[in-house]
Parts: sequence; structure tokens; C-alpha cells
Amino acid sequence: SCYELSHAQVTQALEMMLRTKSFVIERPGQVARALSIFKGGKTDFADCLIHYSAVDAGCTETMTFDVSAARHAGMTLVQ
Repeated sequence: SCYELSHAQVTQALEMMLRTKSFVIERPGQVARALSIFKGGKTDFADCLIHYSAVDAGCTETMTFDVSAARHAGMTLVQ
């Protein structure tokens, strides 16, 4: 939102960054999985990436105060 881009524009930019050889993406598989959830439009890309980073680090649960992240990014809501 700080760049005033639509969800579709952000998705397209991230997909292009993943495909181009001009960028070196750390853990591209992780980023691609996060992007696949983000495309659904129900939560933030950062939340999706946090979740998959935790999964790849061996965490069985990622806690959040964000209801949207709990519902759509696979995290567990702190109550």
C-alpha cells in the first residue's frame, strides 16, 4: 500500500522478480510458496513468507496476533 500498487501489481512484480536472472532470491522455493498463498488475496505477502520461513526452519506452529494471517497464511492465532 505504501507504493500505491494493487494486489495484482504486487503479485506480478514478485513473480517477475522470481523469474528474472537479474535478482538472486534467497530460498526461491519458499518465496514461491508464499506467493502462491498471497495470490489468494486474503493476507499479506510478509505473513505468508514468515509462515513458510518458520516451516522450513522446522517450526510446527507459527503464532500471530493477525486474524487474517491465522485464517489464510497457516499461522495460529494468539488469543
